[in-house]
Amino acid sequence: HETGLFPQAKETLMWLKERGVLLAVATGKSKRGLDFEIELHGLTDVFAATRTASDSEAKPNPAMLLAILEDTHTLPTDAMMLGDATLDIAMARNAGVLPAGVSFGASERSTLLDEGAQLCFDSWKQIFDWFESR
Repeated sequence: HETGLFPQAKETLMWLKERGVLLAVATGKSKRGLDFEIELHGLTDVFAATRTASDSEAKPNPAMLLAILEDTHTLPTDAMMLGDATLDIAMARNAGVLPAGVSFGASERSTLLDEGAQLCFDSWKQIFDWFESR
């Protein structure tokens, strides 16, 4: 079933990819569900790697994220996990990746920060601005 995208998500993802940011997905969705969403929203060429609950251990186990890092030849210290749930933040910490939260999804800012998010964004514009300043 379709979950939809956050407003400005597609535009921000396309902008990041155009600027050379390597993008990946680590999700609790099934592979079938993720593939459907990616195709539906025209994102088939956006992500360098994906991992789902269908092919990896569940969050907060870091296996999903570690497999993405291996696939993309990326060091944990060069990566950021951007997530809207406490399990995303815990998985990032468990993998040694910068844990960053988004407060416009499943969890509130304070909950994400309490879980260990080192950054927390309140909008896609803030994400855009953060990357633009780098």
